[in-house]
Amino acid sequence: MIADLLRFLQMAITEFGVGGLLVAEVIDAIRQHLGNANPMVRAAAVQLAGCLAGFVGASGIRALLADQT
Repeated sequence: MIADLLRFLQMAITEFGVGGLLVAEVIDAIRQHLGNANPMVRAAAVQLAGCLAGFVGASGIRALLADQT
């Protein structure tokens, strides 16, 4: 179910972009689910991060994922 939600977010971002999206909140969700025990959830989180990187840039994703505050 979590993997489906992450895939839905990826689809919505691909379709509509990140305008109006709280990118930091999505990054928090990605960060949380990268450590999930379910490999399908982890894979969906990685795919979502890759999709988001297409819009905000890879360096932006790295900076947000590294920021623990």
